[in-house]
Amino acid sequence: MKKKILFIIDSLTGGGAEKVLVNLVNNMDTNKYDITVETMFFNGVNARFLKPEIKLFCKKAPCFHGVSHIIKRIPDRVLYKYFIGQAKYDVVVAFMHGASAKVVAGCPDKKIKKYAWIHINEMEHGTIWKFYPTRKQTVESYSRFDKVVAVSETVKDAFEKYSHLGEKIIVKYNVNDTQRIKKMSEEEFERNKDTFYISTFGRLSSQKGFDRLIRISKKLKDEGKNFEMHIFGKGEDEKILSDLIAENKVGGTVFLDGFTDNPYKIMKNSDLFVCSSLYEGLSTAMSEAVILGVPVVTTDVSGAKEVLGNNNEYGIVTENDEDKLYEALKDIIENKKLYNEYKEKVLERGTFFDTEKTVEAVCELF
Repeated sequence: MKKKILFIIDSLTGGGAEKVLVNLVNNMDTNKYDITVETMFFNGVNARFLKPEIKLFCKKAPCFHGVSHIIKRIPDRVLYKYFIGQAKYDVVVAFMHGASAKVVAGCPDKKIKKYAWIHINEMEHGTIWKFYPTRKQTVESYSRFDKVVAVSETVKDAFEKYSHLGEKIIVKYNVNDTQRIKKMSEEEFERNKDTFYISTFGRLSSQKGFDRLIRISKKLKDEGKNFEMHIFGKGEDEKILSDLIAENKVGGTVFLDGFTDNPYKIMKNSDLFVCSSLYEGLSTAMSEAVILGVPVVTTDVSGAKEVLGNNNEYGIVTENDEDKLYEALKDIIENKKLYNEYKEKVLERGTFFDTEKTVEAVCELF
C-alpha cells in the first residue's frame, strides 16, 4: 500500500523553497507514495511544473497584509482542522517555516508523522517567530514534530541556538532537478557577447541585497569595467530598485529583467552568477548555477561554504559586506586567469546536487 504524504506550504510562487518542493515531489517514487501538495492561500507560478500524478489542492484562505497577526491568535489545532481537517495521511510535512508549520503542529493524531522544513538562518529577526505570541510557544510547537529539517548545517546551528532541540534537528539538502535544469539550459538565448554578463535571480525584496549590486555596478562602471548586471525576478522592491538604477545612472548597465519561465538558458550563458543576499537558507539559484558550471560569487550566506568550500575551492564566498562583494566582483572581472580557474572548479562541484541522492536522503524520513 502506498504511503500517503501531504506537503503543505503557503503558496507555490516563484521562490526558491517553492521550487525545491516541486523538484522533490516530482522526483519521488509515485509507486511508493501517494503525494498531495496543499497551498494555503494561492497556487502561484511553480504549480504548473508539478507532474500530473501529484495531487494539488488550494485551500484559498484569505491572504492580506497582516494575516500573520490573525494566525498568531488562532490555536494550532483549529488551524489544522481548517486547513487539513479529517483527511487521512501517514505523513504531513510543513515545507515552510511560519504559517504552515503552525498548521501541522496542531495535528491531533499521534500516529501521523510530522516534519517541518526550515529554509532560513536569520533567526533573530526572522519570520519563524511571528505566528505565535512568544518564542517559547514557537519552540514548543516545533518540539512536537518528529524531526525539524534544516536545509544546511548553518541553518541547523542557527535554529539549535534558539530552540535547543538537539538531535530533533537534522539536515537534508535541497533537491534540484538536475536533468530538467540541464535540458532547459540548452534552449537558445541571445546575449551581448562583447560584455562580461553577470546574472542573478530572486524575489525583488530587501533580503536579496540587489540594491548593493546597483551601487557596486555604479563603482565598476565609473572604473571603466565592461560588464552588464542582469537581475531577474519580481517583487515588492521593484520600484525602489528601478529608482536606484536611475539615481546611479546605470540604466545601460544594470537591468531589471522581470520573471522568466526559463532562468537556466540565461544562467548557462552567463559569465558569472552572483548572490548578494543578506541571508538565505541555501540559495537555490546558486545551486543551479553550480549544476550548470557557471562560476559563482556569493556573500557568506547560509550554505554558501557547504556548496563552494570553506576556502573558496569551487567559487568565491565573500564576507556579507557590500565593499567585500565589490572587491570580489572586481577581481573576477579583471583577472581572466582567476575566472578560468573557477570555470574549471565549479564543474567538479556539480555532482554535489545529484537529484537521486538528495531525494533518497529525504525519503529516508518517510
